[in-house]
Amino acid sequence: MPNVVPAYAAWFFIRDVDRASTERHYEWLTQIAAAAAQATQTTYKLTLTTGVHEYQLNRPLQEAMKKNLDLVGGPAWTEDDQRFARELQAFLKLPEKGLSSAIEPLSATPDPVEGGSTDVAEVSYLTSTAGLKIATAGLGLPWHSWSAAVSHGREGAAKASVVAAKVLAGHRRRHADRPALLANAQAFLKKKTEGKPYRSPIPEGQKPPLP
Repeated sequence: MPNVVPAYAAWFFIRDVDRASTERHYEWLTQIAAAAAQATQTTYKLTLTTGVHEYQLNRPLQEAMKKNLDLVGGPAWTEDDQRFARELQAFLKLPEKGLSSAIEPLSATPDPVEGGSTDVAEVSYLTSTAGLKIATAGLGLPWHSWSAAVSHGREGAAKASVVAAKVLAGHRRRHADRPALLANAQAFLKKKTEGKPYRSPIPEGQKPPLP
């Protein structure tokens, strides 16, 4: 309503390729808030409700997991699964390529940052971490959209969950008792983080913003 002035009126997300860059933007935002308060003769309060780091990719674990993915193979999509994916792609005027079951090779170097964030990144600073993605929606369908959501909800999408579960279980069984792999993964993490201890982006002692 035009005649309703809320007590606090702004909520911002700040994203960048790494934590250091994000913190520089956050400091800039605090300066903007202070200047706006001075210009309008008001007060302001800043609360950092959440924050994450960049994901620390761990090459030794990625290579080990890739071997398990090669053994398990991609989802065995049915023609009905493919038909549904192609219909969505056609509706959105995208190439009608259906669902992919191909296993992509590991890139020689990390892929360019595409955006998004995950709190798994915090775990990756504390211990060696690896993950994988299995297709549940047709190629090119936009993520965080109705077309992706309806694809994930289909019965056939469970095939991707089964593949992922097999890969993770196989990874645990084949590699958990290999001291050399674990040592290499830990050494890789230590080198990437330069041995610096993890520090949470949330100010120490800040209570969660409960209703």
